[in-house]
Amino acid sequence: MGVQPTARRARPGGFLRAEQIHQVLIFQVFAGGIIALAWAPGGARAAASAAVGAAIAVVANAVLVTCVIRSRRHPDPGRLLLAFYVGEMGKLLASAVLFAGAFIWLPVLPVPVMTGFIVALLVHWVALLWLKPTNRNNHRPRQR
Repeated sequence: MGVQPTARRARPGGFLRAEQIHQVLIFQVFAGGIIALAWAPGGARAAASAAVGAAIAVVANAVLVTCVIRSRRHPDPGRLLLAFYVGEMGKLLASAVLFAGAFIWLPVLPVPVMTGFIVALLVHWVALLWLKPTNRNNHRPRQR
């Protein structure tokens, strides 16, 4: 009985392709524009505030996406998990810094800012449910 080379096992579950992840960010930008238009009757300041809130969500999610996409090249699941933790911490830190900066240095209104932020985050989750994940390595469960 000889030693056989070990083949890399396919990972179960689906993954979004990088193009699909970028589509989520584009959907968030689009939603930010729509929510800014929805706040336009309240004045330019309200519309700009909503756009700022949506932009905070998009930038924060871009931080997370960057960390995760970089780590997907490595087959080690521990590195992927670490990338999610680092990316999520970066997302939270970016959100906090951008909110603080917006409220300190920009003449924004709090309710439109939070509305824009929340709508962009909701679009993120709805888009993730809508996009179909790809099955990496064409993995199919074995029939028993």
